[in-house]
Amino acid sequence: MMRVKNVLIVNWGTATAIYVLRECNKLDKYVFYLASTPEISEEIKELFGDDRIVITNPYDPIRLCEDVSKFIVDKGILFDIVTTFFEMCVYQTAVLAEYLGVKKRLLLKDALKTSVNKYLMRIELEKAGLNQPKFFKFDKNSIKEAFKFFEKIRSAAIIKPVHSGHSYGVRYIKKGVDLKVFKGLIDDAGRDYRGNYDEWMKYENMEDLEFLIEEFVDGKIYSFDGIVDGKGRVDFIGSTEFELSVPPIMQQIGHTIPIYSLDPKQIGTGKNYIEKVVGVLNLKYCGFHGEVKYLKNQPVLIEISGRLPGGVITGAYQHLSKYNVFDKFLSVFDEGRREKLLVNKKSYKSETMKIIFSDKNMGIVKGGLGDVQKKRKDFVYKTRSRNEGEKINEKNNPFGIWLYEIVLRSKKLSSRKLVAERDCLIKEQEIQVVGINQGKAWLKQSFAKIGNKLIRKNDV
Repeated sequence: MMRVKNVLIVNWGTATAIYVLRECNKLDKYVFYLASTPEISEEIKELFGDDRIVITNPYDPIRLCEDVSKFIVDKGILFDIVTTFFEMCVYQTAVLAEYLGVKKRLLLKDALKTSVNKYLMRIELEKAGLNQPKFFKFDKNSIKEAFKFFEKIRSAAIIKPVHSGHSYGVRYIKKGVDLKVFKGLIDDAGRDYRGNYDEWMKYENMEDLEFLIEEFVDGKIYSFDGIVDGKGRVDFIGSTEFELSVPPIMQQIGHTIPIYSLDPKQIGTGKNYIEKVVGVLNLKYCGFHGEVKYLKNQPVLIEISGRLPGGVITGAYQHLSKYNVFDKFLSVFDEGRREKLLVNKKSYKSETMKIIFSDKNMGIVKGGLGDVQKKRKDFVYKTRSRNEGEKINEKNNPFGIWLYEIVLRSKKLSSRKLVAERDCLIKEQEIQVVGINQGKAWLKQSFAKIGNKLIRKNDV
């Protein structure tokens, strides 16, 4: 009979944490513990209880080792598995696992070669001779050198923070701009990066940012995601294609699963390439999220992380999978693999999501639906939107104003057909942000005052 194993998950720092932690806690044969900052939701506290949460700074590896060691002594337990699902804790988790003497772990030197340090990742691929964009690292003191690099390459370029775990601070630079414009885009990228706050950022030096400038490869971003065991064997759990905002701001605003705009040969080439990348970086005992583009029909790496993709994508893979993704992931830490088929599960065939923005920075929401879930003949969908009449006063948002997001899933339709259905639904939506002056006029037309109450005219 297999012994129940103690699993320590080092903090996942975003709102998508709750899905992953909830799914993990459903598994038998494991007892799950969490190492996290005090800023965790009540639902997460309820999932684990006070006895299974280590309050710490998971972004500081020394503090993490100290607090977890004390927890082990106080509780009298040992951890069989130490892992993370959050990009900005990949190398700290590797430090902790090594310090605790956990044998089945992603090694620190290999964790540092992933997207937590995009420069080291690029250097390792360059040493191995793998195909990738040309690149150059710079900071605020070497902008002129970066500009010289930019002038030498034939293509447009992308700049991105070296240590970012998100797409914030990524900017497209078209060919032919002068040094002044180049500097301006770097300043804009820095402001965007600092302005989109996430929990881990308060533990980073946000003033001395380091960037990579890379050749720009035109086309969509695709991800090939999966799990790698202790022998380096790769097991893909899914593939996704992403939609990005319009340059110069390159932010992910949508996804579709599985990939539909590549042919089977291109998909096979992409998987083979990611397997080579995993081998070069020596990734083991971890999930991976490998993003590529295609240059002259050949894949080139955008980046690869040493964890499963964000909770939204991992959740989508679970919707489409006939086995439990999290059980499959944890099985790499055991002897042999387990693929626990889900009993009577009718998996979805495809999923797509897109976020819609308004170009109005201030105003009042008109046509807001709130949270809606509906069924159509061949698919189900849900929409999460701004509320009707909500006042918007947001400045310096590079996308405009978030209006709504729409998610569709189908058990029948291919992903290509599902995207077509999604785009038709988007055209049907009437939600918008009207300007302040227009908003006041609209409010006067839409409401009537009866006594001391404000009532919609069409309800009167």
